[in-house]
Amino acid sequence: MLGKKIEVIKSTMFGLFYVMTEGVVWDNTPAMRRKTFLIMAIDYLQVQRILCASRYGWTGATVSVVQNTDIVYVCTSLISHVIPRYSLFIVASLLVLGTLADTFYAAHLFKTGSIDRMWPLKLLRMLVATMVTTAFSSLIKWLLIPTDCLVSNVRPTFSEEVHPGGSLCEPFSMPGILATVPMILIALAYITFALVTSFLVFECNPLSRQPRASSTGRVEVLFAMVKVSGTVLIYFADYVTSVAVTAVIFIGSCIVMRAHLTRLPWHDHLINLLRGGVLACVSWVAFSSLLVSTMEAANLLQDSWTQQQVQWALIGMLPVAFLMGLRLVHTKREAIHMSLNRLRGDWEVQLAAQRSQEANEASNWNNTGVSLGKSFDRSASFATRTTTANVPKKTMYSSFFDPTLDSKRAFATGIDAHTSARMLLSMRREDDLPFLAHVLMRGMEEHPDCPDLKLLQITMERFVYKNNARAAEAERSVKGNVNKLSIDYQYVLYVVDRKTTQASAQESIGLGNVTSMNLMEWGAGIERARKAHLAAIHRIRDFWKHLRKKTYHNAECLAPGDVRELLVVLDGLEEAIRNASGEYESLLVNYSSSTELLRNYANFTDHILNDSAAAEKIRAQAMSLEDDVSEDAAGGDEFKAKQVMLEDSGSSASSSNDNGRTKIRKWLATVEVKILGKEQKALVWLHRKVKALMFILVAVATTGFVLINNGLLTEDAMFRNIQLIDQTGVSRAFGLVAAIELRNMMLAAHAHDKDAFRNSSSKVKEMALAIKEQHLVNYEHLTSRDLQYFYRDKQITFEVPIDGHWEEETFNFFHYGIEYSRYLARAATVSMEELTLEEAPLSEVSANRATVALVFENTHSFFVPLFEELVTKYEDNVSSYAQLASMAVQVITTVNALLICLTAFFVLRRLPKGLRKMQFRHFVCFFGMALSRNVSKKIFEYYEEIELQMKILEDEELAIKHLGDEGGMPEQAEEAINGECSSDTKPSPAIAVAARVGEEPHNLSMQQQCPVVNTVASGE
Repeated sequence: MLGKKIEVIKSTMFGLFYVMTEGVVWDNTPAMRRKTFLIMAIDYLQVQRILCASRYGWTGATVSVVQNTDIVYVCTSLISHVIPRYSLFIVASLLVLGTLADTFYAAHLFKTGSIDRMWPLKLLRMLVATMVTTAFSSLIKWLLIPTDCLVSNVRPTFSEEVHPGGSLCEPFSMPGILATVPMILIALAYITFALVTSFLVFECNPLSRQPRASSTGRVEVLFAMVKVSGTVLIYFADYVTSVAVTAVIFIGSCIVMRAHLTRLPWHDHLINLLRGGVLACVSWVAFSSLLVSTMEAANLLQDSWTQQQVQWALIGMLPVAFLMGLRLVHTKREAIHMSLNRLRGDWEVQLAAQRSQEANEASNWNNTGVSLGKSFDRSASFATRTTTANVPKKTMYSSFFDPTLDSKRAFATGIDAHTSARMLLSMRREDDLPFLAHVLMRGMEEHPDCPDLKLLQITMERFVYKNNARAAEAERSVKGNVNKLSIDYQYVLYVVDRKTTQASAQESIGLGNVTSMNLMEWGAGIERARKAHLAAIHRIRDFWKHLRKKTYHNAECLAPGDVRELLVVLDGLEEAIRNASGEYESLLVNYSSSTELLRNYANFTDHILNDSAAAEKIRAQAMSLEDDVSEDAAGGDEFKAKQVMLEDSGSSASSSNDNGRTKIRKWLATVEVKILGKEQKALVWLHRKVKALMFILVAVATTGFVLINNGLLTEDAMFRNIQLIDQTGVSRAFGLVAAIELRNMMLAAHAHDKDAFRNSSSKVKEMALAIKEQHLVNYEHLTSRDLQYFYRDKQITFEVPIDGHWEEETFNFFHYGIEYSRYLARAATVSMEELTLEEAPLSEVSANRATVALVFENTHSFFVPLFEELVTKYEDNVSSYAQLASMAVQVITTVNALLICLTAFFVLRRLPKGLRKMQFRHFVCFFGMALSRNVSKKIFEYYEEIELQMKILEDEELAIKHLGDEGGMPEQAEEAINGECSSDTKPSPAIAVAARVGEEPHNLSMQQQCPVVNTVASGE
């Protein structure tokens, strides 16, 4: 049980990493290489900063210089001046927890096959590139901030931040321990995640242009362990001395450098060179830390100046170390090339001897009359010899008594053979493939137990030589002890299996390059489509299974529960059709060239949707796709003849099916008036009533709108009711302004201000003219009797200066307004001298001066009250218009509401009952019960056969898959299964049985014993 769970976990983890790295597109361009170099440089500077710690004896000046070369440290230092330093711990913790959560979520999606959400994989890919490759060392330092006070003098410490006033460094006491314990757990989880990711994120295909090869993980995980040790082991320096800590780090860096030189793990030689230089620098920094800590422990050269100069010298040697690393990698590569050149010479000599031997044998055979025949393919024989390298095998006996065995070996170790084969392939010369096979087989002969060589042989045979048989044989030999292999080797086998499965699925899916996401999407989609398709057929079969019973064809024995059972079945049928149509249509968007999908959809369209014409078009499309594949294998004339034959057979089957369907449609047209004819007439009559009521409703609403718009809301009515109110109020204000300006004229006259006097006089004239014009406009637009009476008949008396005394005169309102404006204009012509005179009797002043007195006397007494009364009358007129419009709207709304209620009454009275009887399910039930029991039985048997065939196909596919998982099956069995499963070539059944309901169907052929329910189920 535990072993199965472990296998499930491994499979999920492998699948997650495979899917995450599969979609990465690597363009081997200078820009991409510069990006890789920059990432490596940023990573190295962080490691250098960690190894040059003051705890190892480095001075403050050296530590400062090294820290300031690290761009990540510089950025975080600047951020620490803005936000507290412990915020970095919170950010790192959230990043790690988010990454782990996203990893588990993506693993869950992969395990359940939910491939519709791709963002977790994209997010995980970005987080891995950032947190594992670029900022790994800095993130660990951020996570260790709660305990950083134990090895650093940075202030303020985390303990000071969380507990002001307490001790400077108390990470394991309250309240600091509340952050320290989760920090340890998060750090362990992050380190584990980073190591596993570094171990497994690589490309297994030898032909890949991505920089990470299958050996990259083994070296990168060692380098990650060195980075972890440089960050964590410093906490133990007080217990085991800093010399021991730096010694461990130095030994680890040397092991990483040796592994890099042994494997040259990257596909790109330039990246191998740069990585070699970086690892050499790491080794030198680790050695420098060991030397500095040793000198501090032995108290050698510890005066400040000498100590600083020694450390500057050690740091100054870093460029030399970098160049030394480049030199070592280049020398290793040159040594491999020299070894390959020597091996190539031996191989060419061996090939020349083989060709000479073949020539001698051929001449001997010709002399003895032996015909080689045209079937002997020399190129194939040569390829076989070159790829199976004639290397004499060594037994334990011969090896023991051969003192020159080691000198005869081409490769000292299996890793050397593995690296040599990869270097030869990286030259990207297709002519070297035979020699590459010889190198690989030579390594296998000399080191048969090397797992690297075994896996390289599998990948070479699978991806380079395309020899699936030999690859499968090699896989079986390795899979026998798969659990004893390292985790990365198991991952390689997993990837090879996945790519093999994807390659084999190209024909069924219809894509040229099938990815794991395509395979998952295809598998999940086609499975859902088949389930829905089978469910639809099962529902139709159940429908006719019920109708076989005698009770459904006898009205006296039929119970309401029986009809309800049929309705439930038809509800399920409708849902299954909807689901299957959606799944098929969504699959056709991305996999329209899949013949399997097209044939399944054609059967669904024919058997369920009853669209034979569309089904034949889909089958023809699938047939053309298959013919495109077989055209390359068959000759031109033979292929064309076969295609014409298939088209003729397909067209004849299609025409027979269409003829049968046409007959049944004509028969349905003759009997449809008898099925639910009364209910249909009631619905038609209701439809006419609703149309008439809607016409009346629209007519009434339109008429009311036109009347209100043309009678009450016209521009003239708006002017008379709204604008005149506003303008009349303005005229009233003009009278008050004129009186005020006359007063200003008097004040200006007494002040002898001629400009002010002239300005006020002109304003009074303007006011008089405006009052007169507005008064005439109002008189021209008298809309009501009250206004006409007010303007024409109402008498107004006011006092006028005549012959030195005041006399009363009577006018109607129209003449009063005209006279008032005239008097106002006359008052504006008074001179400045007249207004400066002292008070005098009315008989001693001029007419203009008397007019000024008239204006002052009558403005507030008569003019303002009269115009206020006029505004009131206009407002009353507007109110009457508003009441009329409101009444009209209420009447129209009431009529419309009555029409709507009347329409709703008819609809609610007739429609629900009619719809229940006329809907698809009731119609199908009535139609099915109208057929004879024999017809129902034949239809049931037909769909039962279709369902049985689909289940058999599913069982056979599962069996084929199971046999394939166990190592394949014989070709004869596969051909037999394919021959028995060719149900797609069966022509679609005719549905002429329903046209002959009265006759017995026993004498009909199987193609004629066909259902009618698909005609009805498709809504016809």
